[in-house]
Amino acid sequence: MLSTFIRLTKRGITTTTRVAKTSLNTFPVATNCLIYGSMSGLAEFAQQTLVYKILPAPEDRTPYNPMSVARYMTLGGLVFCPVLHAWYKWLDKVWPGTAKVAVAQKVALDIVLLSPPEYATFYMLMNLMMGESWDTAKKEVAKKLPTTLAFATAFWIPMQIINFKYVSPRMRVVFVAGCTFLEFNMLAFLKNMKTAPQGDEKDPVIANQHQEPQTQKTSSIVHHEPQVALVECVRPRVCSCAPCLVV
Repeated sequence: MLSTFIRLTKRGITTTTRVAKTSLNTFPVATNCLIYGSMSGLAEFAQQTLVYKILPAPEDRTPYNPMSVARYMTLGGLVFCPVLHAWYKWLDKVWPGTAKVAVAQKVALDIVLLSPPEYATFYMLMNLMMGESWDTAKKEVAKKLPTTLAFATAFWIPMQIINFKYVSPRMRVVFVAGCTFLEFNMLAFLKNMKTAPQGDEKDPVIANQHQEPQTQKTSSIVHHEPQVALVECVRPRVCSCAPCLVV
């Protein structure tokens, strides 16, 4: 029984790989978009499984949010993937080969030129797709982009060295899709963190000083302790899930 399962699994992996390679040769953009979008949605699904199903107590578990998964699939497959496909094609054309200098140049350009607008676009579009206002989206970009870029630099430098040094050009987006599965988990953590309104925060000690003492009521009143958000201080990135501290 086990040997049959292993044999069928190997056959399935071999068939899927062969079909993917053929499809990448025939329909490279469409195939990359399908793979990248699927991995992006799967990353959000994995994040929801952790946050909604595994970490909470059984009585606190909540249903999955399929609309959030759909948003990640849309951003990954229809927005980021076409950009990455054209970007890597241009990089390999301008700096061909796998020499150390060529790899270093491509990695540097990817981190410096592509990452900032890519992650700013992620936060902007994700907020707008959720129905948030333009001002709210801009506040979240300003709040979370520096932390995201700091982790992105640490995460993507070694990943892109592997990508440009050892991965075939036609498989670059597929490789990045696998890395993005890890990365989008961190982005999901950051996105799920609430953006506190700026300028309205008060020191809790000072605020308490201005409150008039209240007479203790009957014991029937239930006092709820403030709960700490589940993903309040995640520091990573994407995805290896190191704790990410958003200021």
